[in-house]
Amino acid sequence: MTARVANEGRRVTAAAPAFAYTYGWGPRWKAWPASSKLNQLDRKGEPCRVLARGAMNSALIEFQDGLQAVVSRSALRKCKPKGAA
Repeated sequence: MTARVANEGRRVTAAAPAFAYTYGWGPRWKAWPASSKLNQLDRKGEPCRVLARGAMNSALIEFQDGLQAVVSRSALRKCKPKGAA
């Protein structure tokens, strides 16, 4: 379901679904200091959910601990259903 947001005209998801995706890329910015926010996406294999899809194949995602990040949609993998081999 999508709904229009007043004054912005953007489409947003009415209710974010369960954590149906995993983040598939490893750390990307090895040259940055460990304290940098860019190194926080060392989360390969962690469940996340898509809050919004953007232009240029980007997506706003949220991890289970509440961290939100804008990433490439190519980095997202669908979770396998439980019981699948």
